Amino acid sequence: MTIAMAKKPQKTATLERVLSERIYTRPGFLARQLHRITAAIFDEETASFGLTGLQYGILNTVAAEPGIDQIGVCNTLGIDRSTLAGVVDRLEQKGLVARSPGADRRSNALHLTRAGKRILGEMETSAAKAERRAFDIFTATEQAQFERLLARLVEHHARYAGMPKLARSSPKPAPRKRARKATR
Repeated sequence: MTIAMAKKPQKTATLERVLSERIYTRPGFLARQLHRITAAIFDEETASFGLTGLQYGILNTVAAEPGIDQIGVCNTLGIDRSTLAGVVDRLEQKGLVARSPGADRRSNALHLTRAGKRILGEMETSAAKAERRAFDIFTATEQAQFERLLARLVEHHARYAGMPKLARSSPKPAPRKRARKATR
């Protein structure tokens, strides 16, 4: 008895046109793809360190502000509290971050350990190489312009990403309107 292999469905011309016009050219779609690309390149360049981009970002934040509490890290990087708690647990298990009682009894102050400082310094060259690889299609002028425009856009809408420390002139998100029930 032979088993027939399922054929991969082909995109129709209509679907291809719709994707090209309505999806593939949209800034949100392109931003998501850029994130996936830069994350993959970062992972390739830093694989030997065994840390994720998020862990690297947390280590940098704690290095810049020793004693920052976890909520401060959330606000700085736009991470939700439950995600951060798990990531900090893993960094603590790896011996890279230490928690100590914070300013109030409900918070923890974060500090890099010696190992955390060491690995952060060692990763810097690889992280910089990843960034260069991700944007090597641009000239230096184009990359600077792209970064300025992207930073401006993110700063303007930072509240939507839960990043109040980054938000400068960003308006508060509009409250969602509740749908009215139809009356009969």
